[in-house]
Amino acid sequence: LPARFEPKGVQEAKRRVCMVLLIDRTNSMHGQPNLLAKQSAVELVKQLAPEDLVGVFAFDVIPRVVVEVQPAGGVQAWLIDKLLQLKASGGTDIYPALEVSEQRLQQTGASVKHILLISDGDTQFYEDPYPRLYQALTQRLKESQISISTFGINARGVNAAFLRWLASETSGTFYPVEHRLLPQLIARDTQKTLGQLPF
Repeated sequence: LPARFEPKGVQEAKRRVCMVLLIDRTNSMHGQPNLLAKQSAVELVKQLAPEDLVGVFAFDVIPRVVVEVQPAGGVQAWLIDKLLQLKASGGTDIYPALEVSEQRLQQTGASVKHILLISDGDTQFYEDPYPRLYQALTQRLKESQISISTFGINARGVNAAFLRWLASETSGTFYPVEHRLLPQLIARDTQKTLGQLPF
């Protein structure tokens, strides 16, 4: 009979947690916000057990893979090198990044599925067809028990209304961030999410 092999870490993570971090890499995130977002990715991985699944994606108008979803234990050694290659540029469209995150999370079958979004929220939302697309997306996420926590960061202002709505629609948390506190808030939200794991 055909045999199917899965690494032990992935099998365990399916009963545990999968976290996807989305980093806004657009021009508005240039400088300190971009640096702190990278530090937050390192902090996220440090909070996870080796068998927990984690993925990191950066986005402007399209999402780009920084770390494909995989057990966290295999990520730490080279994560910083990947993050150093991440430069701020381009405009913002959050929807495709959320859609990619949804697809990845659905494939894992993890018990707890969570998205952490670092952005100023400056994206298309009110223009057609975006309201309809976001409503459908958040409904699918709720049905799949996928939550989003949003971290609003930008010295020039944050679209707090959008980021707060996105978090509340999926039972996540909105954090209006003072720049230097971003890594600590990422760690706090991660621990809060890990607290949902079944014993």
